[in-house]
Amino acid sequence: MELNEPIGIQVQADIEKNGILQKLYKKKNIIILVFIVIIVILSLLLLFKGDKSQNSNTKLIITPPIAIITVTPVLPKSHWSSESAVLKIENDNRNLGNDLLNVDLVESALSLPNIDTNVNFQK
Repeated sequence: MELNEPIGIQVQADIEKNGILQKLYKKKNIIILVFIVIIVILSLLLLFKGDKSQNSNTKLIITPPIAIITVTPVLPKSHWSSESAVLKIENDNRNLGNDLLNVDLVESALSLPNIDTNVNFQK
């Protein structure tokens, strides 16, 4: 090792001399190879698993969902529903509603006044 030689070249020479780069390249290649092998094994497992589910002879039976219907019990009639006073009030209320629906609410005497829209602001 010479003193005039730059440090970068000296380190480069030491790395090449000791074979550090070759060891790193070998480790990198091994990692890549292992990764590819794992991917191939997983893809084969998924491929075979998918074939088993498609070739099975079991039939899938689809049933419609069960509708749950709840029936509300019919409440007994109140003793007031047959009372003559209550029946009269219901009849009066029904008649008043029909009268209100048939009332003509248009009043001709309450029309809008005629407004002169031709206004000249200049004298």
